[in-house]
Amino acid sequence: MIARALTAPCVIAGVAVDAEHIAGLSTGIHASMMNSHAQALTDEPVTLFTGWPKDWDAAFTLLARGGFIVSAAQIEGKVPLVEIQSPRGGRFVLANPWGDQRVTLYRNGRKAETQSGRALAFDTAAGETVVAVPLGMVPRTVSVN
Repeated sequence: MIARALTAPCVIAGVAVDAEHIAGLSTGIHASMMNSHAQALTDEPVTLFTGWPKDWDAAFTLLARGGFIVSAAQIEGKVPLVEIQSPRGGRFVLANPWGDQRVTLYRNGRKAETQSGRALAFDTAAGETVVAVPLGMVPRTVSVN
């Protein structure tokens, strides 16, 4: 009886959808906004918005490999900033969302360092928040309508 209740389809916009399809949909949306393979054995960079249309504004907060909480937005095809919360500490590797452009890292609200290259790799302390912005920009609140 319980198994039937958990797998019973629901109706969305006139279409019967079961839990398996809803899980697949959410996994697809997650992967199009942030790709972070939990099974990766190397420092494979976390990538952002690689499968998301450039003309669709979006923002997210998602859990990444290593227990990091990543927040980012895409507005008019551009990523204004990336915030990484590090509850446990550890090394984080981010595919540079600004290509080869130089990036400034702010740690707990303070300007800390500059990096460049296709991948940005940095160590974090437990409880630290790191915000990455293109060189010359400062972290700011971002809204997506």
